[in-house]
Amino acid sequence: APLRTLVFSIMVTLKSLLWAMVLLSLIIYTVAVVLVQTVTTFRSSNEPSDELMYYFGNLFSSMATLLQSISGGVNWREPENILGSVSPWSRALFVGFVCFV
Repeated sequence: APLRTLVFSIMVTLKSLLWAMVLLSLIIYTVAVVLVQTVTTFRSSNEPSDELMYYFGNLFSSMATLLQSISGGVNWREPENILGSVSPWSRALFVGFVCFV
């Protein structure tokens, strides 16, 4: 009976875990779209650095950077400093994302 209760409890919590992952994915996607748009606008009038293109050059790399920044895969200060060359608003959005998530 205790094993059945444990398995049932785990199965019930998987629904909440799934919705939390969906919400996190939507937040990451939304912030990544804004950052990629900002970087694309910056690229039209300036020469971007290799680091800027590595972290925020396209949607996938931007989403990966955001995920790594909140999970310990990359030190969040590196992308934050690079975004500072683009605009203070993009830097503020990134720092707000890291603090919020």
